[in-house]
Parts: sequence; structure tokens; C-alpha cells
Amino acid sequence: MAFKVETGLLNPDTAQYAGKGQAKPTLADIAAAARATEALGFDGVCAPEAGHDPFLPLTIAAEHTERIHLGTNVAIAFPGARW
Repeated sequence: MAFKVETGLLNPDTAQYAGKGQAKPTLADIAAAARATEALGFDGVCAPEAGHDPFLPLTIAAEHTERIHLGTNVAIAFPGARW
């Protein structure tokens, strides 16, 4: 059995934790990050719901990769809903 390795795509960076806000990547940045991650040999990437929608980056990643597995860390469907 092969060892599976996963990494984050567009995880919050240190600038965000230093109070400087999170960088705003372009669609081209997302595509390049996904291609580079796959080229490095990672088996999967996940996009967190940390200040942005996790689904758009994963859609872009799917379009620009061939074999890598894609997923979300946490995606809350109805954060403001009251039951």
C-alpha cells in the first residue's frame, strides 16, 4: 500500500495570523498552485473554509490537474441558519 500524502490548497498563511489579512489569489494563482502540488507528487489537496468559499478553488484545481484527489476541510452549508 502506498503512503498517501495530502496538503492544503490556499490555507491561511502567516500574514493572516500576524493581523495583515489573507492574500487574495487570482484564478491563475489557484491553477498554478494545484498544478505545482500535483507535480510535487502529493496525492491530494484540500481547501479550507477559512475566509473564502472552498468550492471555487477546488473547481479550478480539478480543471488544471489530472490525478490528484480534491476535498474540503470543513464546509458549513448554512452557517446563519436557525433551526
